[in-house]
Amino acid sequence: MKIVLFALTALLASLASAQAQNNTKSCGPFPGLEAKTVDGWCLGQVTAKDANLKMPRNIVAVGTAETPEFLVVDMGSWEPRQGKLLLLSVSANGKNSAVKELLTNLDRPHGLRRGPDGMYYLGEASRISRFSWAAGNAITLQSVVDKLPSEGRHPLKEFVFGSDKNLYINVGAATDRCTDGGSKVLAAQNGVPQCSEMRGAQPQAAVYKALMRWPAGQVESLTPFATGLRNSMALAAHSSGTILQGENNIDYPDEAFPAEEINLLKQGAHYGWPSCVENRKPLAGVATSSCAQTTAPAMLMPAHAAPLHMQYSNTAFTKDAGQSKQGLLLSWHGHRASGQRMVRYNVRADGTPVGKPLELIHQWKTRVNAQATKPGSPVGWAEDDKGNLWIADDRNRMIVWFGRAETWPAR
Repeated sequence: MKIVLFALTALLASLASAQAQNNTKSCGPFPGLEAKTVDGWCLGQVTAKDANLKMPRNIVAVGTAETPEFLVVDMGSWEPRQGKLLLLSVSANGKNSAVKELLTNLDRPHGLRRGPDGMYYLGEASRISRFSWAAGNAITLQSVVDKLPSEGRHPLKEFVFGSDKNLYINVGAATDRCTDGGSKVLAAQNGVPQCSEMRGAQPQAAVYKALMRWPAGQVESLTPFATGLRNSMALAAHSSGTILQGENNIDYPDEAFPAEEINLLKQGAHYGWPSCVENRKPLAGVATSSCAQTTAPAMLMPAHAAPLHMQYSNTAFTKDAGQSKQGLLLSWHGHRASGQRMVRYNVRADGTPVGKPLELIHQWKTRVNAQATKPGSPVGWAEDDKGNLWIADDRNRMIVWFGRAETWPAR
């Protein structure tokens, strides 16, 4: 374990070395936040602390360069029916912002994406709905997928539309390691571990595939696509057909174990939860044979990084000649040493990550009072047409802007 801890320390050190400390008083038109960022970029606070945000989780752009507007999903709390859908409007000069309530009483909302039909899709604990957006018009939710499993520790629904226009949905495990709340680890079968949560008509610890019929936007079938996945809060779809999942691994007290994973999802594959982690490594007391037919990850990330969002970007954040044209961005939300940052991986032609990550942001701080600060906690983000990121920070109850000052104004 000392070797693993040393490797984690070395990785974090190498990431930090690619950054410069940014203590500017402003970032574009916004108040600057103290942060380590990739050279030439800065972090600014878009919304005030009293902006009616409680737990912003995801954000989608609906405005223009001249009038920046965003739909924001705010979970509210971990209690049911405290969530909201909000509209964030930013003035053309960036000096003012306003937050307006569009929907209330949502049940632990998290996922928010624009669908192939141009409508917007919203994920609550047990359902995915869609709605049309036109400024000034009332929003009516239309159910797309209902009665999804939401029991236990991981009720939030992230989802992504694949290049096939079908919908891939996270159904997280009810427990951490299938050892509490009535769940039971069962005997391994055919070289893969078993848990009572993964039995029955609606197994948990899985990513489901909703076969969609267009243009109606109706579900023809809903079936488990891949299993053995504890909590798939980061999902990304590549134009090649690749579906990637960022695994939030089990909650070991060890700072350096187990590593988080980026998994290339395949129909019918099992990725090891609850007994196998990292590169098909059995947990203590588990037979090696229990992991023999599980699928190894495409990439390992630092332990407890807690990836909560993942998407592709064509933005060149550096002038590095070795940078691939397209990259995979992730938010590492974890509260331990490996979290509290955003990173970018180079990707192959099929969208799978390769090499070491480039750290975009780390150690940003918000002022609590004259003596104390809180670290940033990134979740989802929207990327504008200049490559700037508008990031939801749920623990600090704000939206922040990650960009280059010369890209503002955007027009």
